[in-house]
Amino acid sequence: FGYVRSPVARWEALIADETRELRCGEPVVVRVKKIRVPPNTVIYPLQIMRHAYGSVADIFCDHPPWKVEEGGEIRKVVFLPLLDGEVREGELLGVLNFYSAGLLNPMSLRSLLAPYTD
Repeated sequence: FGYVRSPVARWEALIADETRELRCGEPVVVRVKKIRVPPNTVIYPLQIMRHAYGSVADIFCDHPPWKVEEGGEIRKVVFLPLLDGEVREGELLGVLNFYSAGLLNPMSLRSLLAPYTD
């Protein structure tokens, strides 16, 4: 099985929900305002949009990762500082692209890959 992704995305801002001290090169987990991820959604970072002191490296989960078909909630991120400083509550940490996705059945996947496998 594979997934087919929509060419159109929705942006979701990652806003800090706490103030944290930063040290260059030391990853830190930062709480963010809760973002609901709808079912059948694939997330990609919008790398150009980042905080002045660093960037979001990943989404942090206190629970097992959810399936694409189920959706979930984002409450924390792993932030990688490039400079010493501080992230304050309410500041933009980054932006995520939310793409709608659907499950591709095996026959459709086989026909898409056929030109490359023959």
